[in-house]
Amino acid sequence: MLGLEHPDLAQSLYGLAQLYYWKQKRFEMAETCIQQALALLTKAQLQEHPDVAQILKTYASLLLILNRKSEAMKAIAHAKAILAKQGESNETIALTS
Repeated sequence: MLGLEHPDLAQSLYGLAQLYYWKQKRFEMAETCIQQALALLTKAQLQEHPDVAQILKTYASLLLILNRKSEAMKAIAHAKAILAKQGESNETIALTS
């Protein structure tokens, strides 16, 4: 069993966020899960991992729905910076372990 601070828990939180966001339209719950996933990855010093870029892209999309454009643009900029550091030209990255 993974501990509550294990970085792999971020994947589960992100999956839950996607369910809340895309299927149930429960945007506040989705945002909470995304924020928790990002916090776990940051705490594990994985804030520059490509998975974070994918989460940030989803977060930006969610923020746009919530009419929080400036926050969304910051999330997109951060995702692009991560991808640039990784040498990624294709921004469609799946969340992987």
